[in-house]
Amino acid sequence: MILVVGATGTIGQHVVAGLCQAETPTRALVRDPRRGKALADHGAEFVLGDLAIPPTLEAALSGVDRVFLATPAEPRQVELHTNLINEAKHHGIGYIVRISGIGARADAGVELLRWHATGEAELAASEIPHLNLRCSAFMQNLLADVGMIELEGRLVGCMGDARVAYVDARDIAAAAVGALTATNPPTGTLDVTGPSAVTMDQIARAISSIRGTVIRYEDLPPHEIKSRFEKAGMPVWLADDLVALGGELAGGSNATVTTTVHDLAGRDPISIEMFLEEHAALIRGKDPE
Repeated sequence: MILVVGATGTIGQHVVAGLCQAETPTRALVRDPRRGKALADHGAEFVLGDLAIPPTLEAALSGVDRVFLATPAEPRQVELHTNLINEAKHHGIGYIVRISGIGARADAGVELLRWHATGEAELAASEIPHLNLRCSAFMQNLLADVGMIELEGRLVGCMGDARVAYVDARDIAAAAVGALTATNPPTGTLDVTGPSAVTMDQIARAISSIRGTVIRYEDLPPHEIKSRFEKAGMPVWLADDLVALGGELAGGSNATVTTTVHDLAGRDPISIEMFLEEHAALIRGKDPE
């Protein structure tokens, strides 16, 4: 039995689907029974629980062999992660695949990366066999820019001409499923990326090709990007962190391409061109048929 923590998230929902497709007994931890029923359609069982309330994890971990762990990006991330790890150790869990971020380190200028570093250290201290999947920037996050393109006719950011090996969340999930179902699962830390590293200019050109109109990338000062985030209703701490992350990307932190998806999932990862074409209707400003 594999427990999926973060089962309704960007990656977790695809982990549930992948495990069920592989006919692996799967349990999803959810807080909302309505969302649990949606996962049950894939063939997973679900159990109600909350990482913030450790006693509720008892039923979730009972009879479980391996765990997929993705904690939300929020100020309590370390606390939630710690609660799960402590309970997992108590229940004798044999293996954990944990989602982390490329560049995770204790002295990172990005709080999210410092939290990931703490999580990796705690997992190592637990002595539970584990794999940290350090992920590159998600392709899915680019879709948030599509609405602004409609309003402004441009793509903006603060990453200069840096290359980023964007990865599809579905490929991260496929790599996690490969590790979780392996007879001899890999341990340690692996970076997970897409098949190529591209610049924002290249993404703008690909979007232009799909839309049939010229969309240009414009590099803005970090304080302007932060202001845009805050005007969109983003919490100040997260706006600060995403701007800092943009600085990391501008410095080339996510430029290296790895073979992790192919190695663990047994297939090539989705390219940025394939991803954008898949969402062509949205990019053109039309509802998908």
